[in-house]
Amino acid sequence: MIKKFFKNHSIHKKIVPSFDYVFLFRPTLFFAVWVMICIGMYLAHLEFDTYPQWISTINTKTVFLFISLTFLTGATFITNQLADIDSDLENKKLFIIDNIINRENAKKAYQISLLIGFILIIFTNFYNALIGLFIFLIWDVLYNNEKFKLRNNPILGPVCNLSVGILLILSGWLIVIAENNYFFSVFDTLSFNFIIKILSYGICFLSVVLLTDIPDKIGDEKFGKKSFSIIFGRMTTNIVAFILVLISFCLGIYLNDPLLSISTICSIPFFLYAIIRNKDKDVLRAIRYPIFILNFFASTIYPYLFLITLIIFYISKYYYWHRFNLHYPTFLVNND
Repeated sequence: MIKKFFKNHSIHKKIVPSFDYVFLFRPTLFFAVWVMICIGMYLAHLEFDTYPQWISTINTKTVFLFISLTFLTGATFITNQLADIDSDLENKKLFIIDNIINRENAKKAYQISLLIGFILIIFTNFYNALIGLFIFLIWDVLYNNEKFKLRNNPILGPVCNLSVGILLILSGWLIVIAENNYFFSVFDTLSFNFIIKILSYGICFLSVVLLTDIPDKIGDEKFGKKSFSIIFGRMTTNIVAFILVLISFCLGIYLNDPLLSISTICSIPFFLYAIIRNKDKDVLRAIRYPIFILNFFASTIYPYLFLITLIIFYISKYYYWHRFNLHYPTFLVNND
């Protein structure tokens, strides 16, 4: 009865429009953002605790960090939608801009989001504020801005995404080692071993990012976008993504990192199946499932991550169903 009420009652059609501006930020993309920040925190805790588990304490600056980076990355997601309106429409991904919210209001939301993000991140510490600025410059200016449009470069586009993934990890690492200090020494704690660790997760992040362009191939090709998968081909992209996640797994074993090794070994079959059968649904699984797996295992370390992702997941399902009659997000793909 409860399920039927939430799925079919007409009142929900009147409620969901109030969430339009929230979903302009594409909150399901934050699943990848938040987990990378948590990985950085995990790597910092790993220096003091052999196998950190169930860390439920949280301070104000950590809250500021998550909120500020949510607004900053959310602003870049709006920029990306504005830049890819034509191709997203062709790929049937454009639901809000030009349909529910016009471009001018979307730009206003972008500006407000940037302002809130930069104000809040200033209250964390000096280095995290720099990281937030770098994320904005790479993901918003270099990747999406019409002057640079690195999203259309088959090599520099993935490099931008890899850089942001590493910066998100660094932001989580910095907020822990800062110990509530605003200015502190970073270089005393940096080591070659840590650089290898952070690159290992960055490579894992990149393996999924490369695949995300494959479902958008039709629209991207039509409007001249030159993504990695378009230039080098679908199968090559699948193979490169598989090699990257395999390298991450090997590094996880070498570094004795339980989170990296177990997350990647659980994800490898999906990448392998995308190569063997190479259907659209296999690629979608290789995108969705590794993100879920990494979030699942990271949630055993930071339980609040599980709580917030669970809330966003079901609110998103509620919104997309009653606003667009769309089952999203979901772990099911066509013909499952």
